[in-house]
Order: sequence, then structure tokens, then C-alpha cells
Amino acid sequence: MTKNIIITGTSRGLGLELARLFIKEDFTVIGCSRSPGVITNSNYYHYCLDLSDEKLVKEMFLDIRKNHSDILALINNAGISHSNYILTSSGDEIQKVLKSNVIGVHFVTREALKLMQKGGRVVFLSSFHTQLNTMGTAFYSGSKAFIEEYMKVASKEVIEPNTTFNTIALSYVEGVGMSEKFSLEQRKKIIAGSGFQKNVTTQDVFFTLNFILSQNSHAMTGQVITLGGTV
Repeated sequence: MTKNIIITGTSRGLGLELARLFIKEDFTVIGCSRSPGVITNSNYYHYCLDLSDEKLVKEMFLDIRKNHSDILALINNAGISHSNYILTSSGDEIQKVLKSNVIGVHFVTREALKLMQKGGRVVFLSSFHTQLNTMGTAFYSGSKAFIEEYMKVASKEVIEPNTTFNTIALSYVEGVGMSEKFSLEQRKKIIAGSGFQKNVTTQDVFFTLNFILSQNSHAMTGQVITLGGTV
């Protein structure tokens, strides 16, 4: 079985840590981000581009097709956070969120599916903020809610054998810079109200992804899995 996977947003944060963990498990990781890659490993390949640029995304996947065999999985990790009130959010801010969290995700997903010749796994990373209605997150949470619905529709539209679509909705992940937009007081209040009542770890995310990528998850598609407890 091929172990080639694509992870977006691998220059830093959660994407970088996930790439390192999958490489340790003998996966070949194809990463991409706006910034240059920092991993030096024979099983890692990096592309530097803006994923909301359709032409550049197509060029990247043309190169991936030439240099790699069948793709096992796409992990849609790349995205930007945003915290601002509705009355003070500018058009530029909103466009940046939508380009990164919605449009770029669509371009990458569409092109990756063309390389999953024997079926594969498409995973989207979302946020438990879609359940919280937290002030200041209208556009960020809205973009993630869109992706959750996009995933569910894709699971019905794409009926290739052994192709599944699932989403992991994350609480705050320790040590990867996911929560700087929120004050310590906000984070404590949100975590205290969750079922888990503490941050999740990169390993928690990795183990969940490992299951989704395995054959054991073949019957699971169109699902949103919340790590960190529901609120």
C-alpha cells in the first residue's frame, strides 16, 4: 500500500509537527505552505505557494503526479485564524480568511482527488469554535462550518470505492500556536466548559489521523470527530 500523503500548512505549527510524526512512521510526506519548508528528510518534499491561487495549485499537483505514485491521503491543515468583531471586521480581513480556509481548501481537495487512483482519505481539520458561537469568531468559525458541510457533501458526491471524507474538529492543541488570538481568560473559560476540560496534544491528533488513514476506518465517512470534548 502506498504511504504517500499530502499535508498542507507544514512550515510551522500543527502541520509541521504532524509531518514529522508521519515521517517517523515511514510515510512519505508532501508538504506545502506559503513559507519555505524546514524539514530536511529524504521522505519529505515541500512546495512553496499560496493555495488560494488556482494556477499554482494545479502546477503543484502536476509536479506531484510526475514525481510520486498514488496518493493515500490529503490532510487539509492549512488555514488562518481570525478574531475580530462583526462591526470592526474589514473586507480585506474577511477575504483573507475565506481565501485561505475555504477557497484554498477546495482547490487542493479537488486536485488531490484526481491522484487517488485506488481510493484514499481526505481529512479536514476544523475547530470546536463552530459549536461555541464565541464573540469575535464569526468569520473564522463560519469558514470552518463551511468546510464541515463541504466535507459531508463531498462524501456523497465522490463515490469512488475506498475514498472517505472526514473532519477532525480540534480544541486547543498544546504547543502549536493555535490560540494566540484569544486571551488566557477566554481560553480557560472555553476549556472549562468542554467535556475534556484540558488541551489536546499533537499526539492525540496524530493517533486520530492514523486511524482515519488506516483500512480499519473504511466504513467511516462524512463524519465530524471532535477532539477535546463537545461544549
